[in-house]
Amino acid sequence: METVKLFSVLALFIATSLAEFHMSLEPAQREISLQIGETFQFICEAFDCPNPTFNWANLMDKTLSGSVSTEGSRSILTMQVSHESEGSYRCKVFCNQMKAEKSFTINVYSFPSDPVLHISSLVAGVQSNITCTVPLVYPSEMLSLRLLKDKETVAEYDTSVEIYQDGEFKLRDVSLSYAWIPHIEDEGSVFKCEAEMLFMDEETKPITKDTKVILSIVCPPSTPSITVLPSKSVKAGENITLGCLAESHPQATVWWVKESGNVTNELPSENGYLGLTGVQPQDSGKYTCYVENEAGKSFSSVLITVQVPPKNTRLTITPSELVRQGDRVIIQCMSEAFPAPTLILKRKTERGQVELETTSGEYIITSVTVKHSGTYTCESVNPVGNEVAELHVTVQVPPQNTTVLVKPSKNVTEGDTVTITCETHSTTLPTILLKKVCAGNSTVQQAENGTFTLHNVTRNDTGTYVLSIINEAGNTTEVIEINVQARYQSPQSSFAIPIIATSLCAVSAAVIGLIVYHMKQARLQGSYSLVKALKSRV
Repeated sequence: METVKLFSVLALFIATSLAEFHMSLEPAQREISLQIGETFQFICEAFDCPNPTFNWANLMDKTLSGSVSTEGSRSILTMQVSHESEGSYRCKVFCNQMKAEKSFTINVYSFPSDPVLHISSLVAGVQSNITCTVPLVYPSEMLSLRLLKDKETVAEYDTSVEIYQDGEFKLRDVSLSYAWIPHIEDEGSVFKCEAEMLFMDEETKPITKDTKVILSIVCPPSTPSITVLPSKSVKAGENITLGCLAESHPQATVWWVKESGNVTNELPSENGYLGLTGVQPQDSGKYTCYVENEAGKSFSSVLITVQVPPKNTRLTITPSELVRQGDRVIIQCMSEAFPAPTLILKRKTERGQVELETTSGEYIITSVTVKHSGTYTCESVNPVGNEVAELHVTVQVPPQNTTVLVKPSKNVTEGDTVTITCETHSTTLPTILLKKVCAGNSTVQQAENGTFTLHNVTRNDTGTYVLSIINEAGNTTEVIEINVQARYQSPQSSFAIPIIATSLCAVSAAVIGLIVYHMKQARLQGSYSLVKALKSRV
């Protein structure tokens, strides 16, 4: 009876001891998903056991991944999660003759960062490719990926393209692409790439990550519109303001350049406006406005003309303003102006001004005549003014068509008065000289209005008379014979007259030659003095 009682007490003690000894494992779920690269701890703890013994094991015949530390009734498995960590594990606790164990399964995954959203272009009207990429994903077949525009799904990742191979580990970049054409109306819209990682175990909630981009649509600059105030063509000394305006987003940078031959100079401007103060002819030229932003570049050009009214208008006459009949004469009209002036050459006549046909302001007279004498005007005209210059041309004509009239006759009687009248055509007026060639009286007379008067002639006035008609253009001579008869004649005197006349001929001829020489010198020097001519003879 006592034996039975002792056995009952021992059984009750053992039963009570077994009921009190137990263990726990944290985390408590039997299946857990861990991120590759993280550090994770599993805690195995024994209760109501003074000296427990712990044993950690990989149930897939792999080396235990991680390190174990045990202290008292607690044992900790610290694991640096890698793809090798995936598998089933067990923690077994021994307490005297008793034991307890718990097992768990680790599923590893890789979802380390937010999606990367790349938009190839935000230029309005230009096709853009939007790419959403999630890097280093495992297992990729468990990732869902979609692209939303203003909360509306526009593209989704097709997981059916993934081929799952059991036991294979591979980190992959999962991408989703979408082709799209931006418009200016899309400014401010939101694109969101949303990625979600699903798990095999029901206790691990899905992980969602996303990336958002607020759209800032860019528009390349339109062709600039150029304004010019007051106008593209102005007078020298005026001010010009050039403006350049183009539509763009974001706002474009504006700058001006002036092209001078092969050289391009950038000009300082402010907010697209270029000011030119007191412009001069060298400011004329092509001005170009450039506009540029990140989406593109455009330009427009304008031609500026600085007009200068005619100045330094002048006439030149070759060989000179004083020419001889028959000369070749060039009349040139010249002026300085911008734009180039129209040159109008005219000649003043009694009936008004006659316009002459010129080539580049040049008028050529092949053989000038007296009718070409007169005043010539050169008028230079351009859109901003005009100027006139004039010059007088004198055509010199040598004496010609000369006639000599002797009254009452070439044969007269002693005591008569003889009038010699000389008429000639010339320009300018000539000097008319009368010289008796073969006479005792060698005096040279100058005509007054072309008329010579011999008063109370004697027989000594009988002889040859030479009229010299001289001007700057030339000279001519006329010879006349005057015979003075005596009212009575003695035999002695009649024989002496021819001898005296003959001896004076040589002297008279030399004097006439000297006068003609001095007249030619006068043409070269521009003046003639009869007194000087006569002095040189003496």
